Amino acid sequence: MSFQVWMQGRAGYLWPLIWIAVALAAGVIVDRWVLLRLGRSALAARYRWIGVGIGALRGGVIFWFAIAGIHAAMVTSALDRSVVQILDDVLSLLGFGSVTWVAARFAGGMIHENAARLGARVLSPSLMATIVQAAIAVVGLLVILQAMGVAIEPLLTALGVGGLAVALALQPTLANLFAGIQLVASGSLRPGDFINVSGYQGYVEDVTWRTTTIRSVTNDLVVIPNLTIATGPFVSYKVAAHAVAIDLPFTIKAGADVGEVERTALKAGTAALQASGVAAGDRSVRVRFEQVADGNVQAHLVLEAPESIDSERVRNEGVKRLFEALATNGSRSAGGS
Repeated sequence: MSFQVWMQGRAGYLWPLIWIAVALAAGVIVDRWVLLRLGRSALAARYRWIGVGIGALRGGVIFWFAIAGIHAAMVTSALDRSVVQILDDVLSLLGFGSVTWVAARFAGGMIHENAARLGARVLSPSLMATIVQAAIAVVGLLVILQAMGVAIEPLLTALGVGGLAVALALQPTLANLFAGIQLVASGSLRPGDFINVSGYQGYVEDVTWRTTTIRSVTNDLVVIPNLTIATGPFVSYKVAAHAVAIDLPFTIKAGADVGEVERTALKAGTAALQASGVAAGDRSVRVRFEQVADGNVQAHLVLEAPESIDSERVRNEGVKRLFEALATNGSRSAGGS
C-alpha cells in the first residue's frame, strides 16, 4: 500500500485532529499571552474591574477554544449526524456551564476588589463572595436543566423535600454558615476587629462560610467555628471607630494612697501612648476601679489606641511604664495581660 493511499484512508481522522490541535493552540496563546498582557495593562491603568474580568476569563478561554475545535472536528468528521447532534448538545451545555463558572469568578473577584478598595471592615469578602457565587451557580444549573428539557417546577418540589434531609445531614455546616451571615449582617464582627473569644484574642482576619480566622498577638492563626462565636460570649475591644481598648489590670495594696496611685497610673498610661506614637486625648487613658478583695483594690488602666497602631507594642509599653511608676510610687502592683 502506497503512502498516498494510506493518507487518503486516514484523511477522515486527520482533519478533526488538526482542528482540535489548532483550537487548543489558539486558546493557549490568547489565554497565556493576550489576556495576560491586557490584564497587566488594565491593572497598571487602574481599570480594576477590567483586570478582574480578564482574570475571570483566564482558563475559561482555553476551554471555549477547545469546545470550538471539537465542534469543528465533529462537523468535518464522518460521524453520523445524529451522533453529531447529541455531542453538539453536550458541548452547548458545557459551554454554558463554563460561562456560569466565569461569571461566578468575576462576581467573587469584584467583591474582593471592592473590599480591598473600601476597606475590609465594610464587609467580609470571603463570606459574601461564597454566597454570591453559590447563587450564580444555582441559577446557572437551573438554566442548564431547563435547556436539557427537564421540568424545573417538579424538580424544585422534589428538592424541597430532599433538601430537608440534606439540611439535617449538614446541620453543623449550615449552622456555621448562617451564624457567619448573622455576625456580619449585624455588624458585631468585621475583619480587623480585635476580639477575645474562648480564651483566644487577636485580630479577625476573615469570616468565611464556616469559620472565623483570628490572628493572635503572637502572629498565630486561630480558626474558630462561626457558631461558637455566635452562640457564646466574646469580647470586642472596638471602643470607637478604628480604635481598640487595651486593658491592663493591676492591684493596689492595702494602705496605699488610692488617689495618688490613680494619678501615677494615668501619667504612666499617657507616657506609654506617647512613646508608641499615639496622641493621648481626654478619654484615651483612664483608670477603672473594680472591687476590693482581701483588703486590696483591683484596678484597670485602660488605654485607647488606633487600630493602625501595633497594640502589642502599646500593651508592652504600658505594662513596663505602669510597673516602673507604681514601684517608684511605693505601691506594689501586678501588671496585666
